[in-house]
Amino acid sequence: MDLAYLGHGRKDPRGQCDVSRTVGFFACQFPLIFQGAPNNDLISTLRSVQNTLGAGVDNGFLYTVVKNLRSFTEDQADLQRQFDVQPQFGFTYLDDFSVHDSYASELLLIERPALLNDLRAAKSQNKYPYLFDFGAWNTTEGLEIVTNFNTKQFRADSIRIFTSHWKECLLELSLL
Repeated sequence: MDLAYLGHGRKDPRGQCDVSRTVGFFACQFPLIFQGAPNNDLISTLRSVQNTLGAGVDNGFLYTVVKNLRSFTEDQADLQRQFDVQPQFGFTYLDDFSVHDSYASELLLIERPALLNDLRAAKSQNKYPYLFDFGAWNTTEGLEIVTNFNTKQFRADSIRIFTSHWKECLLELSLL
């Protein structure tokens, strides 16, 4: 499965930098490919997905560098071809954005109205030809979920059920 994954750019892929004081918000959308297990059983497939996420997901830093190169060596051209996929699914989950005014108060960055409105507008436009695009983020009102999908590929009832299950999972994960 080819998936476009949106990283919010405030995580250091190697854990060697303190990004808590970085200024601004930027996002990097990059392709991520999940392979099913050879025997197609659920447990092996989930392990395969876990291994993909655990090995090399760097919030798109490498993808951004490769995408913006003007000329390529042979090795870089091979790397560029790996990133040259057209994903069918989009996924955005913004949870751990926090900015500290002081040590006594913690505010969610996503609660800033202008940023939240820009995010809603971008998701509603579904600029990329995804079959399914899923977005979730925390607000002062609670967890907000936005889904856009190709009605020729999916039934609205199926998407509604899927979204309900994902919401339950995300709420459960946010309590951990």
